[in-house]
Formats: sequence, C-alpha cells, structure tokens
Amino acid sequence: MNKLKNTSATMPNIILITMDTVRADHLSCYGYQRLTTPNLDRLSKEAILYRNAYAASSWTLSSHASIFTGMYPSKHGAHFKSDFNRTTELSIEDHSTPALPVLSKITQSICKLSNKNITLTELLSQNGYQTVGIIGGPFCSSSYGIAQGFDYYNENFFSYNKNISYYFLYQVIEVFYPLKDIIIKYGYSNIKRIASHLNQFAFGWLEENSSKPFFLFINYFDAHRPYIPPPPYDEYFSKTSPDIILKYATKLDKNYINAEDKFVSNIISGTQKLNPEEREFLVSRYDGGIRYLDYHLGLLIERLKAINSYDNTLIIVTADHGEAFGEHNLLDHCRTLYDELVRVPLIIKYPSNYKQAGVIEKRVSLVDLFPTILSMLDLPIPANIDGQPLPKSQHFIIAEWNMRGFDSKKYRRDLKAIYKGKEKYIWASNSLHELYNLEKDPGETTNLIEKFPQKAQDMERDLKQWLSSFEPPPSSDSKVKLNEEDIEKLRALGYVN
Repeated sequence: MNKLKNTSATMPNIILITMDTVRADHLSCYGYQRLTTPNLDRLSKEAILYRNAYAASSWTLSSHASIFTGMYPSKHGAHFKSDFNRTTELSIEDHSTPALPVLSKITQSICKLSNKNITLTELLSQNGYQTVGIIGGPFCSSSYGIAQGFDYYNENFFSYNKNISYYFLYQVIEVFYPLKDIIIKYGYSNIKRIASHLNQFAFGWLEENSSKPFFLFINYFDAHRPYIPPPPYDEYFSKTSPDIILKYATKLDKNYINAEDKFVSNIISGTQKLNPEEREFLVSRYDGGIRYLDYHLGLLIERLKAINSYDNTLIIVTADHGEAFGEHNLLDHCRTLYDELVRVPLIIKYPSNYKQAGVIEKRVSLVDLFPTILSMLDLPIPANIDGQPLPKSQHFIIAEWNMRGFDSKKYRRDLKAIYKGKEKYIWASNSLHELYNLEKDPGETTNLIEKFPQKAQDMERDLKQWLSSFEPPPSSDSKVKLNEEDIEKLRALGYVN
C-alpha cells in the first residue's frame, strides 16, 4: 500500500461512515435482489469491496469501540459486564444473576470505552487532523466514551420531555393520533436522528472547515429499529399495511412502534412464531430505511465533489452489526454471533492517487481499520492492538457478545466466535458450544460440535491463547451512569424488553 508523508499538503481527508444495523447481504452491491444501494454501488466501483468483513460484536457500543481502538471487546472493555465476562479457561458453567430491578441491572451492566484506551481519533488529532463526529444513535454518544479525541461532536437529540408545554400538548394529541410514530419517522426523537438531519450538520461543517485535513465520523441510524423510514421509503419496496403489525398493539395505543416492539419481543421470547407475511413486511421496511440512507450517502458524495474534497478523501463505509429476520428464530440483534449479525459491508474508497479498486474475498475484521488508516499515513501502529493493516491482515477473526444481566435465561451467557478456514466455532459460557462449516452451511443451521469435537477443541485453544495474551481492563472506572430517560431510550430501541 502507498504511504503518505505526514504533511498538510499530502494528508488525505478521512471519512468513516457506519451504517448502524446494516447487514452485508441486504446491499445490492453485495448481490441483494433489491436495488437498495444505487449510490453505494457506484462508489464501490471506485473502491475496494470486502465481501467477508466482520464486526467485533453484535451490538453498537462494543463494535464501534473496536473500530476506534483496533481491539476486540475483551481487550478494550466497552461491553456489557456479566458476572463472568472474562476467563482464560473458558469453562464457567454458573451463569445465574441475582434478581434486580431492570434499572439497577442496566446501570451495573454497561461499561463505556475507558479514556485509558488510545483511539484512532486521538492519534489523528495529534497528527494535525480536525476531528468531527456526527451521530444518529445513542450508543455512540459521549456517555459511552466513543467521543474521545473529537474536536466537535454533534450528539444533540431532540426530546419533547425537555419542554413542558410541548410535552403536555404531545400527551393530548397522543390520545387521538400516533404522534410518537411521526416524531421518530422524521427524526425529532431522543432515540434516533435521521440521515437528512445528520447531513445538514455535516454539510455545514464541511463548508467552513474543508480547507484543512479532516477526519469526519458519521453514524447513520436509519436502518435500526423501529422500522419506520420517512415516506416514500416506508412503502418503497412494499405497500403492505402496517396493520399487519399494529394488530399487536395494546388497546387504545395507535403507535406502530409500540406494536412493533411488542411483536419483536414476543418472537425473541418464543411466545409466538414469525410468519412469512410479517417477515416480508419488516424486511421491506428495513430495506426502505437502507434505501433512504443510501440516498443521503449520495448527497454527501455530491457535496464532497462540489467542494473539491472527494478526490483527496479516504471514504470508509461499513456497519457496526447486522440484523436478524427470522434466522435462528430471532429478530433484532444482540444475543447471538451468527453471521446475519456480524458479517457487515466494508467498502473503502482511497484517494484518487492510490488507484485501488476491486473485490477482496478473504475474511477481515473491522479491528483492521484502525491500523490500516495509520499505515496509510505512515504513522506508528500501537503494538497492543488486535488489528493489522488491510488488505494483508493475517490474524484470527473474532467476535464477542457479553450477556446482559437483564436478559432472559435463554440468552444469559457470554459468547466468543472464532473463524478459521472453513469453520466457525462459537464458545458459550453455558457450554452450549457450536461449530459450523461456513462453506457448506453458510446459514449456520447444522451444529457439527459432536461430529468434529477435535476441531472445536483446537479452535477453543486458539481462543484461550488469545485471551491469555493480555490483562482485561478494570471495569470499576468505566461503568456508565444511566438515568430513567436513558433507560427509556434503550427500551424504545429494543435493548430492554
């Protein structure tokens, strides 16, 4: 890979885009049957597209922390803190947790990214970059440590609760009309900002600051639940009535998002089955959100060209995790490490003088982005990270999930997945381990753990060796302090049932 001398005349701009909750196989440039991403498709023709890129976790905070530190969750420490989140023996059987109120359990569970970690943003800032972050979802907020190193971090969510007169007006209208759906659909809620709003902030910042090298991070949140994109994207791929989900609403509640939340919770808990019509409706709404996001990505690219920044900009487009739509009898994300949740898109458009484009099939991890950027800038790479510069990275691909104390017993376990050759091994703290041959069984439907126990033992040994190579960070100084409003945000996004 070409490298640049660290001078203002040669330093490229860097834009890192995370499309929250976007799985790779729902992008048309990855072969999806629907034209969900025409603008990304065009960008990918000028870029390197990685067909098999993997997130480090199946939820937002851990995955973003891995992107910004080049380390897997056990090493950077930003994850749910279970009673047994770390063991080099990988042998703990007891995964019970004491009965606590939900607020108490959540407050005790989440560990933010400690400022003892050195982030990509900090290193870029130290080397002459202006750094700006603009986020659409709450788990990327400064409360969780992702903002460290940014000169400017736009995370101002609108909330009707902050204005008492608006709040009472809202309560009155809600009796007759689903106002909650409206404010979330158009991005005026405290849980979700839409792409048009994020672009407005990004365009304003770029107009005033693009004359100097910059690092711009944008977290687009449009594909994340609730699946309620602005029109016409809510009916872009299907005109099926929302009544198919609204029938699950409680009496007198006219809001779609509350019905969707109840429905998804029922599927996850196993109290009901997902039928094909319901699945198709949810997928169409999800795909509509991706198409809406892609439209605004196109506008961002146009703006970069208009201000003459496009050619000298490294653009990285990826996702923090995917989403389940009935695979393994699940909806939503978190809880598991199957590929529908951890295989993500990765498209890297280099500055024009690099002239790099094509498709790469090898497995790579998002922990590789941190060293890839530093290597391109000819900056030293920290010795303690897990990632390596693309496209020549040669390390185990790992993904992790740390259980939450408020999860149902079925999902109350830690998971660690490791990829090696054709196989994928998922270690579980409750001893329900899994082994899959991804070449023959990409959907991970046939667990081969009993058929090939030695293969599983070999891959578990690799996990043990990695875990024993470092000391985990203490969690005492990184517990997130959440209030009732924070909990309501998590509940509205499906993180609390």
